[in-house]
Amino acid sequence: MKAIKIFNMKKNLMLVLLFNLLFLTGCSWKEIFSFSVVPMTDGILLTYDQEIKEYLAYTDIELPSYKIEFQGTLNITENRQGEFECIFAKNDDFTVSRLIQGIIEEYSGKNRVVFNEISVDDEMETWMNLRNETKDEKIYLQVKDGKIYNEHAYIILENGLRLTMNYARFTDKDNNVYYRWQKTESIRLVLHYPLMVIKQGEEKKFVFLALPNAVFTKFDTTTKTIKDLLSKDKFLEAEWYTYEYANSYEEDYQNYLNYYIDNFNGRYINDDFVYTYLGYDFKVVFNESNFIISFYS
Repeated sequence: MKAIKIFNMKKNLMLVLLFNLLFLTGCSWKEIFSFSVVPMTDGILLTYDQEIKEYLAYTDIELPSYKIEFQGTLNITENRQGEFECIFAKNDDFTVSRLIQGIIEEYSGKNRVVFNEISVDDEMETWMNLRNETKDEKIYLQVKDGKIYNEHAYIILENGLRLTMNYARFTDKDNNVYYRWQKTESIRLVLHYPLMVIKQGEEKKFVFLALPNAVFTKFDTTTKTIKDLLSKDKFLEAEWYTYEYANSYEEDYQNYLNYYIDNFNGRYINDDFVYTYLGYDFKVVFNESNFIISFYS
């Protein structure tokens, strides 16, 4: 009871402070919670932050990226974690929906998408923003079966990187499928560059890894303190490059083997299974409980 009382007191204090802020600044609720957007025309390029370029073990090689292709202009938030991320905001929801649907259909046709259902909202009716030169209004839609699915899509790109997207998906009464913002977050796309720390002489550098889809790395270019990884020898150790199977060894082993063979010249050198990515060779050891990637040459 005491903990609940303290929590309620803190909540009330926060509300008082917020009302004072509104009063003193003369701002509206909308202004307090608004954010700036940047218009992007004819596409958005997702890539690694240039500030880490000097720490990469690559020279004279074009590194992979991903461009979100569209015609016209769409807005993304000004504040973002880095050049590897974009968050759509203040757009025509129907235009963004068609864009996301197109990406999903493209990579589903290539068998390169894995979906993860986060939660389900029970709603019989919802709305989307219709925005163009003459209109800015809410369009209400009847939801088929009363289910809105909050999902993450994991896409493994041909260049070895992973693109993740989060959105809410629903079908209307006419069987049209829509992709829109979730209640707690706008549509967000992130390009992931899995990292490995290697030692070249006395200097530590980063290289990028190619991982099968839905395999989670311990750190990548989205890691906030990325340069700190180079200051400690422990990040050279195998435990940081030991990965769990998305399902199980029985289900995934052959798929992972084929992934490296088909995309990155996976082959056996003596008894070692090795793949090549961006000019470097990596050894993969498939254990029953996990698989381990190490720098080969």
